[in-house]
Amino acid sequence: MIKKISKNYLEFFANKNIEGLSTLLHEDCILIDWDVVIQGRNLILENNKKFFNEIESLSVDIKTISELSDKVLCEIVINIENISLEVVDVLSFDEDLFIKKIHAYKSRELSED
Repeated sequence: MIKKISKNYLEFFANKNIEGLSTLLHEDCILIDWDVVIQGRNLILENNKKFFNEIESLSVDIKTISELSDKVLCEIVINIENISLEVVDVLSFDEDLFIKKIHAYKSRELSED
């Protein structure tokens, strides 16, 4: 079940779907990535909305998704404009199946060969 929710999360993110993301995040969700630490669903959504408004093209290629107890590890490539980033998202869930933590690790920026 949390694997499917994780796929939905990535699809909503790739489609810049703030309303969809809102339905998946716990109100006290925390986002940690290589640039920011943000706590609270509303603040995370505001940050995403700002990011989405700053870019034209966005896609997410899912390489693997692995479920581990209350966590899902997602190996993905995020394509933003003409930049591709290898990222690992670790999504943690609460007992009600809301995402309570998103920890994103940037592996590397891929070149356009």
